[in-house]
Formats: sequence, structure tokens, C-alpha cells
Amino acid sequence: MSITIFPLDRTPTSRYTTLLMSIRIAHLSDTHLGFQDLELVNAEGINAREADIYQAWHTAVDMIIKEKPDILN
Repeated sequence: MSITIFPLDRTPTSRYTTLLMSIRIAHLSDTHLGFQDLELVNAEGINAREADIYQAWHTAVDMIIKEKPDILN
């Protein structure tokens, strides 16, 4: 994001300052938590597809915690 701050006098000879800002956003959507697709059950008795989705969810949450975004959506 770039924000340019102009002085009140916008004549061609006036000076202005440009500020650069960055905002880190983490966005998760369409997670399919609880989704079961395969008839295969893992050693814990959980649907294998559901277990894969929960593992991906935990990995994403761990990454968000590590990265410390400014906004979580």
C-alpha cells in the first residue's frame, strides 16, 4: 500500500511525502472442516479425508500464529 500525503498547497513546486505501509492479512475460507469423502478410516477411527482436512487446518493455524498477521479474516 502506498499513501501519498500532499501539502495543502498543491502547486507544482510544492513538496510532498510518500509513505509506504504494509499490512499482513491472513485469510482462511472454504475449509471443509468435518467433510468426509472416503470410506477409509485411519488408526484413530477417524475418516481419512476428514483427518487430512483437520491436519491441514492445524498447519494453517500454526503458520498464522507464527507469522502474526495484522488482520485475520
